[in-house]
Amino acid sequence: MEPNLYEKQYKVESKSRKNEFSLITYRDEPGTYSVVYTSRLIDLNALNEGFIREKDKLHRILKRQSGNYPIVFFNFLNLWTLRY
Repeated sequence: MEPNLYEKQYKVESKSRKNEFSLITYRDEPGTYSVVYTSRLIDLNALNEGFIREKDKLHRILKRQSGNYPIVFFNFLNLWTLRY
């Protein structure tokens, strides 16, 4: 049987990718950190800069770290305690 050359290749995300979180900072509000789903980040470039949409507004962000929730949240707490 010959392969179908016109078959559409569907992108399949693994379950681990769906449950990945990112620690981000907002460019417009320095010193503000958030832990969000990585899938919510828009147009990330090589320098990990991009956008996130919240309440019908686009915010410029910088992605600090990605991973599963406990690791990212633990690093978020470390950043928070170093600030104060």
